[in-house]
Amino acid sequence: MIPIGKLGCVLSGEYEGWYVLVQDDPKNTGGYYIYISKSKSFNSPLSEGYDYWLQSEFDLPEFFKNWEVEWNFIHL
Repeated sequence: MIPIGKLGCVLSGEYEGWYVLVQDDPKNTGGYYIYISKSKSFNSPLSEGYDYWLQSEFDLPEFFKNWEVEWNFIHL
């Protein structure tokens, strides 16, 4: 199961060493945003980052299938 609202670190995969956060967006899109950043705080103006949008929680396992993520970070 992919945790929602919990910071993770990508241990292997396309964004190895980056941080990832999955957020539910029920009010606006009804889907899920996946934010990835080189910065753990996600707000450094000099840090590279991206976001993805998925329609359903059922799409999350497919998105993360080639990533190993350590989810034992703080909750946001």
